[in-house]
Amino acid sequence: MTITYNFLGSTHGFKFGDSTTLIGGQEIYTYDLASYLTELGHDVTIITTGQQNETLSYQGIIVKRIRLPLGSDHAIAFNFFFRRSVGDDVAIKHLMLYLNSFPFAGKDMTGSYHGVTWDDPEMPFYKKRGLTFLNDAAIKRLDRIAACDNVLLKYTESKYPELASKIHYIPNYVRTDIFNSKTKTSETLRLRFEGKKVLLCPRNLTRARGVDIALEAFRMIAEHYPDLILVFVGDGPLRGWIQASVKKYGLQDRVYVEGHKDHFEEMPSYYAASDIVLVPSRCSEGESLSCLEAQSVGKPVVTTDTGGLADIVIDEYNGIVSKPDAPHIVEGIRRLLEDPKLRSKVRKNGFELIASKHTYRKWCESYRDFFRI
Repeated sequence: MTITYNFLGSTHGFKFGDSTTLIGGQEIYTYDLASYLTELGHDVTIITTGQQNETLSYQGIIVKRIRLPLGSDHAIAFNFFFRRSVGDDVAIKHLMLYLNSFPFAGKDMTGSYHGVTWDDPEMPFYKKRGLTFLNDAAIKRLDRIAACDNVLLKYTESKYPELASKIHYIPNYVRTDIFNSKTKTSETLRLRFEGKKVLLCPRNLTRARGVDIALEAFRMIAEHYPDLILVFVGDGPLRGWIQASVKKYGLQDRVYVEGHKDHFEEMPSYYAASDIVLVPSRCSEGESLSCLEAQSVGKPVVTTDTGGLADIVIDEYNGIVSKPDAPHIVEGIRRLLEDPKLRSKVRKNGFELIASKHTYRKWCESYRDFFRI
């Protein structure tokens, strides 16, 4: 059994109007893990929030939705209500967001960590204290935690060294059967972007993912590269703001806001159509799935030195690492545009790193060891 406050489009700001939409990396992660456990012969149920109490099937996986009081879909509100839906006879009880452990999870449960959550310098003090409290409670309460980067392990080693053995680093992964060097651009995208240099920003449209930084950086660099376009693929609370800003600055012909695209069917083509992939996260980032997918398709990346990105990108080796602000992002883009040898180098090294460390099969094997099955 996997437990997550969000599965199939239930998060605030991502309203797609159906029950078949995976909206971001954490949902893809949940789906792939549930699919793998199903492949091993386990009956998997995902407990999540919803607008009503209901049970449905998605790709052979049972999804049990529980309606929170007053229609809340907040991640922490979920903490107080999911336990009643978890049977005592379940072999695996796994929290896809480890912060959901307080107050009712315990030693009979494991959890997944997807990146530090309190590293935003503008975060109010009370919220930061609340998130670190939940983080520490999870470390103490859960039996084991699978971490997609090394940040949580380092934190635990420094604050609770006696509990560090609970943290198991499982590098994030790419479905290389879908995202690989043979991935082709669709005819539609080829015609739309023909003759252009494509700067792709495949992000949920939130402040944490730095999409406002991406737009500001493009404004600063656009006039110097008239054939450069910026393509946002994703949805979220900042979509309206981005569209209004694009209109305000007269960039309608240079900035494309594509909205959500199917991860498995449409996203590979967008990566293939790109020249540079931008991952400008401001905070709350693990080993970004978007970054790994871009590298697996053989595209050069510009990232920030945020959270787990430091585990997967080394500056000028397999990507360009910038500070999470527009001027530094601009410099990273400029370096790749103007230095073909550097582009070739980071593309090659990025692709090789995926093949050696971040394959789906390695990830599956690591989780099998983690669950001891």
